[in-house]
Amino acid sequence: MLWRLGSGFVYVAFIVDVLAQRILARHAQTTKSADLVMTPTFFTSICTSEPG
Repeated sequence: MLWRLGSGFVYVAFIVDVLAQRILARHAQTTKSADLVMTPTFFTSICTSEPG
């Protein structure tokens, strides 16, 4: 998703669970880099992993 602001752009990435119909993680930043996607992906993998 891309938002245009008066001073530039804001890029937003969402990790969505379609079956549960909820957003698992999100991240916004002003530059389009790999961190934009990797940050919410990393957060989601930590929060949804099962121990053992």
